[in-house]
Amino acid sequence: MVKHLHRQLSLLSLNGSTGCGDAAAKLIGSKCGGVLTRLSLDHLSRLTSTGLRDIGKGCPSLQQLSLVGCTKIDSEAMKCVAHSSLTSLAMDGCVAAVTDEVISEIGAHCAMLSRLRVVRCQQVGSQGIEALAMGCRRLVHLDIRNCNLVETRGFATLASCCAQLKHLAVAGCKSFDDDSAVEISVGCPKLEHLDVSECRQLTPSGFLEIGSRCLELRSLFACATCISDGTLVVLSGACKLEELVVSECELVTDVGVRSLVDSGSLKLLGITHAIRVSAQALEELQQGGRIAIIPVSYTHLTLPTKRIV
Repeated sequence: MVKHLHRQLSLLSLNGSTGCGDAAAKLIGSKCGGVLTRLSLDHLSRLTSTGLRDIGKGCPSLQQLSLVGCTKIDSEAMKCVAHSSLTSLAMDGCVAAVTDEVISEIGAHCAMLSRLRVVRCQQVGSQGIEALAMGCRRLVHLDIRNCNLVETRGFATLASCCAQLKHLAVAGCKSFDDDSAVEISVGCPKLEHLDVSECRQLTPSGFLEIGSRCLELRSLFACATCISDGTLVVLSGACKLEELVVSECELVTDVGVRSLVDSGSLKLLGITHAIRVSAQALEELQQGGRIAIIPVSYTHLTLPTKRIV
């Protein structure tokens, strides 16, 4: 299939193509690199740094690139695709390739970037996030779930530089605490989607800041956190929340669940292992069929996201 690429091709997806590797990448760079703007190579087990360098050299017009699960790429090769034209980049699970140095390179050269996903890239820390925030001030979507090296100062810089941010996922980031919540709530007033699942340093006080300041919030995922009834009451009154996931949250009771009925906007509630919530309260919430209740846990959790290709 790759052998017959059209030179005017602008969009290409080879996700999961087991037969494609460096040879295909070289062909892509040489045949259609001049006009190719969107490329998705997710889970190509045979793609290595050599192939990615060929794409970086041959595809200077790339705007959207997805390399999810490409584990044989190193950091030096990743720098080769940090083009000024990039607006969207996904590198989930590229553990060896995505470092602070790479993120800093992206911040230095990709001023147009609006979407970045680096889920489970555990070499990413505050230094990289700070450089990214200062260089990519058009960011609207950032997913850094399980990037445990990002500290409070990284979130503070993000908040001060990226006022356009609408989608933020920091689930599993151990340093996201009440101070981080305040910074994000004040600096990112357009926030619509937030995932703070397993951020165990976040207390009810931090959640109240989010609930009272992020008035555009539509989706909140807070599995295994200290979110409380008080936060749910604030959210039901201040935000037009449509999706809420509070599985494994021990401070949520019938009082908080019943307050969600009054919000008028909630469409989906994800809840399981909520030991202080009764079946009766959940039944009341479902009456009329307006709100769907699903038993979802953090391990099966994904925020709504647009595919790159």
